[in-house]
Amino acid sequence: MHDRKVSRIITPGTLIDENFMDPFVSNYVLAIHPAGVCEMDITRNESDAAQQSSMIIGLAWLDLSTGHFFTQSTTLSALPSFLARTGPREVVLDEDLKAFKNHGLFAVLADDHHLISYVDNSVVNSVREWSDMLESPVPERNVGEFGPDEVAAGSALLNTLRQDCRAQG
Repeated sequence: MHDRKVSRIITPGTLIDENFMDPFVSNYVLAIHPAGVCEMDITRNESDAAQQSSMIIGLAWLDLSTGHFFTQSTTLSALPSFLARTGPREVVLDEDLKAFKNHGLFAVLADDHHLISYVDNSVVNSVREWSDMLESPVPERNVGEFGPDEVAAGSALLNTLRQDCRAQG
């Protein structure tokens, strides 16, 4: 008998072991932040479906093996084509979204069977606070170019990775 303990937790988006990766394919972890979803009363009628499809969502994605980090805003209706282009291995959502399982976002994610992780995104860090997780700080002239949903998604992604790094020691 041997005593064993968990030394690290690896998810598809945080895998960086070259022995298990295709060197020609990006290994993205993607955070999605739908604007104001927790303030909406989401039901399954047609007006809500139309409202959801035009809803602005913030995206932030990162390939840990290369360090490439991106953000953008899009709409729910454009999300399937974005997912097809980037092929994220893991999707990070705010844990408050668990209460809205009938949201159109889950239908989009279910189509391609994406692995979903939930995080507490109650603290949204500003772009200036991302510096310790990035290779270089975002230039001051570019800070204002990030929309609030991009900032929320970027903050969720970087905070998740920051917590994972601390947990692994």
